Amino acid sequence: MKQLVIVADDYGIGRETSQGILDLALKQRITGTVLMVNCPDAERAMQRWQRESPPVEMGWHPNLTLDQPISPPEKIPSLVQKNGHFYPLGAFLKRFVRGQIFFPDVLTEFRAQYRRYWELVGEPPKLINGHQHCVLFPPADRAILELLTAEKQTPYFRHVCERWQELVGISGARIKRGILNLLGQRFARRTRALNMKGNRWLMGVTNPQETAKTTYLSEWFSALAKTGDCVELCCHPGYRDESLIGRDCDSGAGLDRRTWELSLLQKDDFFHQVQEQGYRLTYPSQVV
Repeated sequence: MKQLVIVADDYGIGRETSQGILDLALKQRITGTVLMVNCPDAERAMQRWQRESPPVEMGWHPNLTLDQPISPPEKIPSLVQKNGHFYPLGAFLKRFVRGQIFFPDVLTEFRAQYRRYWELVGEPPKLINGHQHCVLFPPADRAILELLTAEKQTPYFRHVCERWQELVGISGARIKRGILNLLGQRFARRTRALNMKGNRWLMGVTNPQETAKTTYLSEWFSALAKTGDCVELCCHPGYRDESLIGRDCDSGAGLDRRTWELSLLQKDDFFHQVQEQGYRLTYPSQVV
């Protein structure tokens, strides 16, 4: 059977989001999630996770675009605004294009977040993917690989890779997906060369409003039906979490996306479809 890894992003970003992910994990509707160690809810959410002990794997969500860093702002000046918070994604990308994101700053912050992950979880991450795909952009890509090589860690990595058939045939954020695919294919080659394994193809990157469509995931499954490779479903489920407004999303589709995806993953119909397509739910560590 084909492998399907289901990873819920952003554990710890906000109380209601974290609760939604935990509830899915307890019902075994996901196979992994990733912790945002610098967000306000991270410590409380991780303590709750450890009390409940769901049968789902925990990983790290390196973050360079939301809330305050772990490192003192004066040690990572290219990453932070005057208020001490990270630049939001749009400003981060502009600074990336202008060459204003510096490798030593990123490496310093990733080291601090990695140490914080150990403090909260007590073990190295089983899986890693970057918030808003930040680890795909130079010099963050080099920094994350240098850190993990020094730590002698080879976790499961999300590979943001799509076939051209999906890029052309599936609606939603095609330009964004095309750019991420170019960066993702490059990053996947580098991680595999370091024996850091992951999925072959990714589904679920799209515009928030696309996740409200009843055919949202069936289109992906149909397009990938003939591949025998490991597929990851990237998702962002959660209960309605107004603490995210102005931090991570707007008050419209950006916020509603999480409840739409939560509802989808709670439905038995979705998992019947998974079985009909010949997929077996797989933990990230099983891929590694």
